[in-house]
Amino acid sequence: MRRLLGQLPMLQGFICSPGLLNRAGVVALTQINLLKLRALHVEPESDAMPDFMKGNWPHLKCLSLGRGLRNEDLQHLVTCPWSSLEQLELHGCSMTRTGMAHLTHAHLPMLKSLSFVNVSMLDSGRELRILAQGIWPQLLKLEIRHVPIIEERFQELALGDWPRLRVLTIENRFIFHDIMPYFVTASWPDLACLTVCGTHHAWDAASSIHLCMQKWPALQLLTLGPRIPRHSTDIVEMAKDKWPLLTVHVRDPRPK
Repeated sequence: MRRLLGQLPMLQGFICSPGLLNRAGVVALTQINLLKLRALHVEPESDAMPDFMKGNWPHLKCLSLGRGLRNEDLQHLVTCPWSSLEQLELHGCSMTRTGMAHLTHAHLPMLKSLSFVNVSMLDSGRELRILAQGIWPQLLKLEIRHVPIIEERFQELALGDWPRLRVLTIENRFIFHDIMPYFVTASWPDLACLTVCGTHHAWDAASSIHLCMQKWPALQLLTLGPRIPRHSTDIVEMAKDKWPLLTVHVRDPRPK
């Protein structure tokens, strides 16, 4: 790998399949001068993570990390030289209070998009409370998909001070009831796209739509799921007349 990467000094993106990036490969990746690198999608082996976090990629903007990520590895985000990072995705790993605290203390002033996909949280209430403490003034998009969090825990998320947030996506098979009321205290005035999908609950579209439009009059896309009861479909049609810029979708959140 060292020889291959050494011949690509202008490399801007690197994607590596799971299980292929061992410690030797990570060392090669971090030691070669890849100053143009802007996007990384990798799943380094666990013992390689400390070396990976030392990578000198000053222009890195998009980073996706997978199963090899450990909570102690996130402490390196606090001092990593990735101040240009705009998009961070964590998937297929476990997250504890310690790991979330490392993440929220990381120096990521340009972060615009943060995603958790198939991440397990040992105490979701406390982890979300810590997540809400993250100081990311540029954050535009927050995505929490297929993360086992029970409904009432989402009230912790509403404490997040992200005034520029425009896109919030929550897809979770543990959502059985309407969680919209948990967000009424949130301070996200620019929210334009909201997705909230459970598994078995038939959403009360009327209540959800009215609550959302009172809270976020600039909302343009509301996605609910998986099923809207028949009597609520009329409400959806009426919403198109009252809020012509609003689009309402119904979607099944189960992974395909």
